[in-house]
Amino acid sequence: MSKGKLPAATATAVEPILRRPQRFGTIPKAIDYSGMGKSKLYDKAKERRDLMRKWDKRTLVDFDVLDEILDGLPTLHAEQS
Repeated sequence: MSKGKLPAATATAVEPILRRPQRFGTIPKAIDYSGMGKSKLYDKAKERRDLMRKWDKRTLVDFDVLDEILDGLPTLHAEQS
């Protein structure tokens, strides 16, 4: 092994884990991403006015706001039997 080089087994770089590649997306992409139905997504938009934006005829979902909503959901505590 030469100086400054890692052995072949450890030479691969670790890629960072990304939640999503872009900030804004379409409603179908937001549904796929969040697992929410279309109606629930629009209900959340009524609560969080900054969740959706209009661009011409397109409705875009702000995934930063959607992440905040998802992060604020309660966790599931499974009961032990």
